[in-house]
Amino acid sequence: MRAVVIQIAACLSACATSYEPFEIQPALPTPIDVLVVLDDTPAMASHLPRQPPPGAVGIVTAIYNGAPDVRIAVTTSTTGTLRTSAKVPDGFIEHRLDFTDGVLRTNYQGPLDSALGSIMNVGTSSIEPNAIAASAQRALGAGFVRPSSGVGIFVVTASDDQSPDDIASYASAIQNVPNEVMVSAVYAQPAPRLASFVDAFAKRYTQNLDAYNMESLSVFSWLFDSAPNDYCLPVTPADPHGCELFTSHDHVVNPLPECSGSAWDSETPCYQLIEEPSCTSSYAVLYGGGYGMYHPRIIGRCAVD
Repeated sequence: MRAVVIQIAACLSACATSYEPFEIQPALPTPIDVLVVLDDTPAMASHLPRQPPPGAVGIVTAIYNGAPDVRIAVTTSTTGTLRTSAKVPDGFIEHRLDFTDGVLRTNYQGPLDSALGSIMNVGTSSIEPNAIAASAQRALGAGFVRPSSGVGIFVVTASDDQSPDDIASYASAIQNVPNEVMVSAVYAQPAPRLASFVDAFAKRYTQNLDAYNMESLSVFSWLFDSAPNDYCLPVTPADPHGCELFTSHDHVVNPLPECSGSAWDSETPCYQLIEEPSCTSSYAVLYGGGYGMYHPRIIGRCAVD
């Protein structure tokens, strides 16, 4: 019996599992705040309806490959005030993934397409000037733009800009912010003042009003940082199932479980190690749920012997 005890003690000393800690830097999406400026004058009556074009919801929810961080506000070309509704009481729609727990956070009521429709149905009865640039400048100062976000201005109009001041002054004022700004304008051409406004921005896109399609919205992806392509596990595990991973974001740490199947099929945050010869460790890390393309800081450890 004494010999057995000695053998067990020796094994506890010599056979203890060694773990190697590691850290994976966060890969977070660029927040984007989009201001939609809609012409609400009679000139629009014979053109497109005010509802979002087919696929608009898909653009919002998929542009970040499952990890959105988007705010959308709507104003009219004759007011410059942010529109609200019972479904959108804050004056903007927020649709973002919370990287502390991988849960989608929203501030609107009901389905996203219904919420968008409730603030985009602006009508065509206003007799005020079609002051697109002035309205955009005013609405952007209403507090919905975040300090670190890219800013998109999406204009739909059937006539040229009628803002009271020199058109260049509005473009300069809008660009006098730390944010990167892009303009996408769908309008009935020719519209020289509006064209001059759009041309003042390095990132811009134009489309004829009667050819309006989803490309005019999808171009806002130019504001986003690409997701990094380094998915290699920093350490070499003795067993791909012998690791423990945690997410760390805004001083909140949560365990990140191993995926029960393919990470691509998971609807909840998880991780999966797959063999990857190009990685020094021979393993790459895939993330499931909302972390498919972007993820918070990862800390963990793997058994190495």
